[in-house]
Amino acid sequence: MRLLFVTQELGKIPSGVVTVLAQLCQRWPGGDRITVLMNPSHWAGEYLHHEFADRADLTLRRVPALLMNDGLNTALMGLPRRSRLALRIMLIPFTALQSVVLLLWLAAWMKANNIRGILSHNGGWPGGMLNRWTLYAGALANVPNRVLVIHNTPLVPGSRLRKLMNTMSSCLVGRAATRIVTVSNACRESLETQNPFGKPLDVVYNGIASAAPVGVVRSSPWEKEYPTIGFVGELHPRKGVHVLMEAFRRVDMPCELVLIGNGDEAYTDELRESAAGSRHPVHFLGFRDDVPTLYRWIDVLVLPSLNFESFGMVIVEAMRAGIPVICSDFGGMKEVVADGETGLIVRAGDAQSLASALTGLLEDADLRVRMGQAGKARMETLFESSVMTGHYTRFFHDQ
Repeated sequence: MRLLFVTQELGKIPSGVVTVLAQLCQRWPGGDRITVLMNPSHWAGEYLHHEFADRADLTLRRVPALLMNDGLNTALMGLPRRSRLALRIMLIPFTALQSVVLLLWLAAWMKANNIRGILSHNGGWPGGMLNRWTLYAGALANVPNRVLVIHNTPLVPGSRLRKLMNTMSSCLVGRAATRIVTVSNACRESLETQNPFGKPLDVVYNGIASAAPVGVVRSSPWEKEYPTIGFVGELHPRKGVHVLMEAFRRVDMPCELVLIGNGDEAYTDELRESAAGSRHPVHFLGFRDDVPTLYRWIDVLVLPSLNFESFGMVIVEAMRAGIPVICSDFGGMKEVVADGETGLIVRAGDAQSLASALTGLLEDADLRVRMGQAGKARMETLFESSVMTGHYTRFFHDQ
């Protein structure tokens, strides 16, 4: 069977979607031929090519740049909301024409290549144009299995126009997709409450290989002196890194904080200013391609997200490395962490509760070991990539 995996991203930021896509490509059973389709500027093209260069059954392809104006989308993202909305309204004739051309090209390409199944990985909702229009084209081309995977909780539309557009997209995608999947029960409930897809949503937890990649880094990229609190992800207000910074300042025992990831420049500058006044060391590592190899130097991982956190791939990566995790009680993270067993769950936005949880784990090395071992066992049972891949494979082969 010929399958099409789809991903769209703008900008190079930490992405759980790419991790899941790579795991699916790695663990997908033989017999199928897979094409990974991505937007022209997708950052992970070189990474995926390097990972799967020796795979004759897997092809990477970018949509022709003339069919998708990534540069325009990137420029609009940097504008104030009202300006962005005004320009989008002005550009409706152009985007409508672009969409029709993209739809026809995708449908023709699918027919020519005898595509029999689509697995479209949408970062959030409504997410990327390519993710949605591939499903529309698949319906036009009579592709029998068209699966949309929504990896994040939905945006809440602010204006009436955006609410209308969101409703229209939900209805169209609900008709075009033969199945809609999301990555946690919390995300499913949020999506079904806000969007009229017209069909129930399935839940498939994300997964990674139980064997961690063998790293080439022999020493920590920072001068590690004390027990280390780690954060891995996009530096953005919704991730609650400022809450972590406030909690970190309230911890009395010697420790250090390492932030791995990039993101909003203004927010990152604020974090650096806050770190300058810290009595404990704070290290900013920026975007790293070797994150799985860095967990060995982290003693406690913290994911203090305030919203838009449907799962938390870094939690599973930390569990694989035997590291206890502290997360907020938002979204799907509380489905991944077993509170009091593999880590601790604190109220989102509560710096004092987070500081108390940090202090308890930093002071008790034996507890960290026990929670880390329990987390590794939980990861291997529920969040192993073979379990995830098995679910997705059945969507295409158990008909």
